[in-house]
Amino acid sequence: MRKTLPVLVVLLLAAVAVFAADVNGTWKGTVGGPDGGAGTDITVKLKAEGNVLTGTVSAMGSDTKIDNGKIDGDNISFETNPEFGKIVHTGTVSGDEIKLKVKIGDNEIPMVLKRVK
Repeated sequence: MRKTLPVLVVLLLAAVAVFAADVNGTWKGTVGGPDGGAGTDITVKLKAEGNVLTGTVSAMGSDTKIDNGKIDGDNISFETNPEFGKIVHTGTVSGDEIKLKVKIGDNEIPMVLKRVK
């Protein structure tokens, strides 16, 4: 049993990596403005290593590092911490599209990102 346990752990980790969505790369979208006004273009660069998600979010000429990024199958979550406060992103990956809920304070804004090919 002692010899098979490490093998089982490695196989389990490999299975998790196989079934995780492919989020690596550059994604673009627009987040709506306040009161339905003009939106802001967003570029998100993601890199997954196992269940850890890293990268940057670029908007309005500023890059913000992704913190606490996680990937679990098709579900992703991460935070950014620009000067005005923490933003929580949660969403689902489906092929070349990510549907996110972006939470800023008490406000939640939907956003769709498309993979840049």
